[in-house]
Amino acid sequence: MTDRHHLLVHGGTFAAVGDGGDISGVRGGGSSPDGLFVRDARHLSRWQLTVDGAVPETLSPVADGDTARCVLVPRGGRQEPPAHTLFREQAVGDGSFVESLRVTSNRPVPTTVRLAVTADADFTDQFELRSDYRTYTKTGATRSREVLDDGVEFTYQRREWRSCTTVTADPAPDGVEETGTGARRLVWTLDLEPHGSAELTLRVMARPHGDKRARRVPSSPAALNRQLLRLEGEFVEGVAFPTGWPELAAACARGLADLASLQVPATGPDGEDLRVPAAGAPWFLTLLGRDALLTSLFALPYRPQLAAATLPALAATQATETGAASVAQPGKIVHEVRHGELAHFGQVPYGRYYGSVDATPLFLVLLGAYVEQTGDASLARRLETHARAAIGWMLDHGGLTSRGYLVWTGRGDAAPSRRAGRTPRRYCGLDKVYNAFQLGYQGPKFSWSTMPDQYALEAYQKQVHGKKRTKPLMSEIILTSSHQPWAPIPKMVDWNDLGDGSVFKAIQKAGNKPSDIIANSTRSKQEYGKSISYSVTSLTQWLERYGTDDTVLVFLGDHQPIARVSGENASRDVPISIVAKDPKVLSAITSWNWTDGLKPAHNAPVWKMSAFRDRFLTAYGSTPHPSKG
Repeated sequence: MTDRHHLLVHGGTFAAVGDGGDISGVRGGGSSPDGLFVRDARHLSRWQLTVDGAVPETLSPVADGDTARCVLVPRGGRQEPPAHTLFREQAVGDGSFVESLRVTSNRPVPTTVRLAVTADADFTDQFELRSDYRTYTKTGATRSREVLDDGVEFTYQRREWRSCTTVTADPAPDGVEETGTGARRLVWTLDLEPHGSAELTLRVMARPHGDKRARRVPSSPAALNRQLLRLEGEFVEGVAFPTGWPELAAACARGLADLASLQVPATGPDGEDLRVPAAGAPWFLTLLGRDALLTSLFALPYRPQLAAATLPALAATQATETGAASVAQPGKIVHEVRHGELAHFGQVPYGRYYGSVDATPLFLVLLGAYVEQTGDASLARRLETHARAAIGWMLDHGGLTSRGYLVWTGRGDAAPSRRAGRTPRRYCGLDKVYNAFQLGYQGPKFSWSTMPDQYALEAYQKQVHGKKRTKPLMSEIILTSSHQPWAPIPKMVDWNDLGDGSVFKAIQKAGNKPSDIIANSTRSKQEYGKSISYSVTSLTQWLERYGTDDTVLVFLGDHQPIARVSGENASRDVPISIVAKDPKVLSAITSWNWTDGLKPAHNAPVWKMSAFRDRFLTAYGSTPHPSKG
């Protein structure tokens, strides 16, 4: 047995199943989520087979391939001759999942077997299943289940958003039982002749929101496999592979066959249906500008139709206006397109996200290479307006005219973050920005946080604050240990023992797991409080250890915790504290009527961040000198 999942992929649909073909829907243990996913949503979150009330043992586990096949025996059947053997085969199609199940008796007498498949669909958005355990408010969302003559249908609705998953079986189940968890159990009682067999076929059709195509579930996994092999064969046909090196030829053939499967639906400028290369399975079965462009460019000598589809699809999603959250600017080529519920309602910015600097010039590179390779200038003429808009972005917003090279002009941070290159250095006038790779940290991550706050502050002391200087120093330090999921939480260590951070390995290993905290509101509140205590303790100890008579500390939270901790109707207010040893610093803001200490009084003033900024600069800013000449 292994802990990993096996992937079945067909276009924009994929399934991740275990060794025995089951989908548990349970997270944890370092494994990625399993399920059936279509258009960024999980349409099957549970798919578990039981035989006579018990989970069968895996005799021959699922192997990698276009279909999942495994052999199972009843519990205990690996130690003694099993009463029967189960042969399970699964495959995915376009928005569909098909399983055939054959039970063969190993007894010379008639046998009765009770089979059950427990199914559920939670319709969770992929972004809710990320490793950082983020949660999103879904006010008014409802789930329903309807028993059918031959199965069950699961439906999810939130305002105008509606998705459903239909499970049918042939033969129809003898009954559909409630489980008490929202899942439904399809049951069959099979009477087997001596050494006889019985077969079931289960079909799952996912209908994501907005998908109005008329589709049919293929009759069997074998039919789906034939369909996929035909598709791969047509895609590879006519390509001249390298001779004299069989291994390279096989790798090229496998790569093209994979490309045949990794094409997802897209729409062109005139509403035409297209199929474009996806970025990859499992979590990026969608249009990503850079990935589709580079894939089409590399495949251009062999399969120019990829470029002929990718270019119009990206033209159709090209930005026409400015958007802060999506980093959109007129003429910019999209970086990522998502179709899920969270993108639809604007809870993540990736419906159309433009956070890359290279997709736009790559669009022009591929367009030119396509014309040169094929001699077909009609596509370039059709996309001329889009090409000119892309050039305009490069010259204007892209910085080519003002700097002579392209720059990334999106939002970012100056935290100990691994997202190098996305910082407000130029915008805020920072002289130096340090990312996580520059702080010498060799310890473990603590969930979302790349390093404990205590280490980040010590690194700041060694690299910046503790060095001699001839002018005042102002620094922005983003502390991340209080970010959810608050598991595991670092513990304070002796400052002299911090070293390269390896001292935190044992602390991280002994800490809570995110899966133990994230779904429990009471524990989330408790652990959130502990994380705040850790962050403030790190800060105050640093101040006691390294602060001087001139040190002024301004610290604040950037937002309140998620609703599971702060409540559904919590405000967006966060406390701001100014700490200084010099009494003149605090006397400059006496008129603000702030509360002494770190905890604001109930009647403390509440300002917007922009108002605090203006008051702070007024109280402490210097008077600009008039420019000479």
